[in-house]
Amino acid sequence: YLRCDVETDLEQLCFVLLGVWHMAIPGLIMRMIGDIDTTPNIKIEKELLQSISDAAVASDAWIITNGYKEESISELVGEVMYNCQMNNSHINFSAIAVGKWGNIHNRHKLEERNHNTPLTIQRGHGRYKLELNHTEYIFFDDGTCDSLDTGEFASNFVRQISSGARGDLTPGFILLLIHTIYCSFK
Repeated sequence: YLRCDVETDLEQLCFVLLGVWHMAIPGLIMRMIGDIDTTPNIKIEKELLQSISDAAVASDAWIITNGYKEESISELVGEVMYNCQMNNSHINFSAIAVGKWGNIHNRHKLEERNHNTPLTIQRGHGRYKLELNHTEYIFFDDGTCDSLDTGEFASNFVRQISSGARGDLTPGFILLLIHTIYCSFK
């Protein structure tokens, strides 16, 4: 995982993903926002799950959610990733969680695993558990705990990537707002 300040230069963040983590350049970026609990029936939910999976596999996609287990869209993407890993050991797409550090439940356990970083004093308990089937986790720290995550950091990050942050990266971009079943193509 990567923990960064909310003011981190997004181009540097792109460099970490591509140059340090050696992630493949995506052919498509899907920024998934919303809540699928309002989906009219299970058939539509399964169709959505299959469509996301097909698009991700066909395009070496990066699927970006907030990674919060309590949010059904993150859980859906985690299910897509899990199913693909079970059916094919060589997965060519990534599910990236981009969420707020202060909202992660038991975040101190992540700090304990990294012996190079001094522990910080914990305020708040963190309202969200992590959806564990995502492949990468980026947490931005704005100094708050248990506060609203508007998704602004993740959306700005996706816009930076889709505009070709390093000059060699200009993937397609889809924003899926699941609650209203609205799609925006760039």
